[in-house]
Amino acid sequence: GIAMILVPKSGQVKYNVIKTKYSSSAGTAFLMYEDVVVPTRNLFQDEGKGFQMIMSNFNHERWFICVNNIARARKCTEE
Repeated sequence: GIAMILVPKSGQVKYNVIKTKYSSSAGTAFLMYEDVVVPTRNLFQDEGKGFQMIMSNFNHERWFICVNNIARARKCTEE
């Protein structure tokens, strides 16, 4: 399964920001890990529960997208 862990920022973790046309606030970046040691206490929930956490977040994102589209559609019909 998939596990979700928190990797602390250190000298072994390097990143490059990726510029996108979408939004600079999205924080899109290319991450590079070299000899990173992560303690087991940084594991979120139980091992193998990472997929459920990812899917849970997708549901919130989809809800936000739907609400945003409905608001824009209402604005268009009001004008």
